[in-house]
Amino acid sequence: MKHSSAGYHPSKTPLLLWTSSATSNWLCPGYPVAARQVITLCVLEGFKVSEAAIVLNVPDGTVESRLSRAKRRLAQEFLTGPVPATAERTS
Repeated sequence: MKHSSAGYHPSKTPLLLWTSSATSNWLCPGYPVAARQVITLCVLEGFKVSEAAIVLNVPDGTVESRLSRAKRRLAQEFLTGPVPATAERTS
């Protein structure tokens, strides 16, 4: 589902979807909540970085860096197996 900026408001986002998405929990077990949130919003739900930043109440750059770290970890796990939780920042 793609979201456009026109008519978009964060209150229209189901809170349970991005805080405890069954898909992101299955896909990213043991990931920090912040990583699961950006994966759910930007990858699974198709939000733009700026829209996810509004929903999460953080700067765009924070969403970008969280998403980058989460994607890097997913790619590494795909190639080599799970990464220990202590190997990644929690923010």
